[in-house]
Amino acid sequence: MIIESYALENIFTTILITGTITLVIVLLLMLIRWKSNIGDELFRKLMHFSAIMITPLCLYFSIDFYVAMLCMFIFAIGGAIGLRLIEKIKAYSDFFVERESHEIRKSFVAYCNVQALIILVCGVYGDIRIVYIELLIWAFGDMIAALCGKKWGKKRFKIPFADHNKTYVGSISMLIATFTISIIALVIMYDYSVVRTVVQSIVIAIMATLVEFFSKKGTDTITIPVTVTLICVLFH
Repeated sequence: MIIESYALENIFTTILITGTITLVIVLLLMLIRWKSNIGDELFRKLMHFSAIMITPLCLYFSIDFYVAMLCMFIFAIGGAIGLRLIEKIKAYSDFFVERESHEIRKSFVAYCNVQALIILVCGVYGDIRIVYIELLIWAFGDMIAALCGKKWGKKRFKIPFADHNKTYVGSISMLIATFTISIIALVIMYDYSVVRTVVQSIVIAIMATLVEFFSKKGTDTITIPVTVTLICVLFH
């Protein structure tokens, strides 16, 4: 009972601290958007970062990965309810640059649920560092691809089953960014040989770029983290 009580207390504390930090970041970004001429795409990606921060914060404040996993599921439920209520505000969709109805709510719930499952898999597997790697690659790779593609991408891909909104510039940027981030992350977190680090980074970069290329309507929230996690587990 003592352990159970301590775990419940830790869940409450983790959710409270993580939720507060995330809310402060979101409010600051909203203030910046309201007071400045920040671009829509940059604002979208910065908002993504505020959501992405939930996972490392839950891991940091939790006593173990089981608690972190439960907290992510709780955030998914809370986000689904809270965002459903906020969506009723008329200016909501335009202010937060939604590309389709309920986009943010769907993406947030999917993100929290997928990260909860990845935390469980990596925790049971015995290497929670993989969670941070997939987060870094997805967050920065996707952001760089989106911003570069939006600014300089003129020619779009016309390949069956692919997302026709993807550009050559965006995909090349994604490939370079994910390779660079993979190299840095693996060097910092692991004591791998140079060859293994480079080979794993190449595989991650190619697969993450391909998955992002074929992911439609925000499904890269699921596909990229899962793909990178599987690659890291296979290379471990």
